[in-house]
Amino acid sequence: MRDLTKSFFSFSWTMSLLGLEQLTNLLSEERSGDRRKRMAKTFDAVTEATVDQLGKRTSSLYESGDRLQRETVDLMFDLSRPEELKPRKVVDRAADLVESTADALRDVAGDDKKKKKTTHKRTASRRKTTAEAST
Repeated sequence: MRDLTKSFFSFSWTMSLLGLEQLTNLLSEERSGDRRKRMAKTFDAVTEATVDQLGKRTSSLYESGDRLQRETVDLMFDLSRPEELKPRKVVDRAADLVESTADALRDVAGDDKKKKKTTHKRTASRRKTTAEAST
């Protein structure tokens, strides 16, 4: 139990220091794309090492949540561009995010067949509606 406790605290301390180091890197004078790539590579390496330690169910949960958060970040950055602020695009992107959230919840519940069928129907319907609105 003692070794487990030490390992737990070492892990927590290391993650705190990694976060501090990356924050320092982010605030540093260097403004190159290389710095951002190095930071992303560091986070990706730690993430990959951690995911490798997850069980099958937890790994599936991670993948669903990661996909959802990545789509959310994409949406936030996309909406910062003026051409993306057209009402139809905003509604479509919001619907995509809601759909992704539902898919992630289905993944966690293990309902893959229903997810694929429902997602395909919604996406096809939304594309049809968007195409009709464009003409």
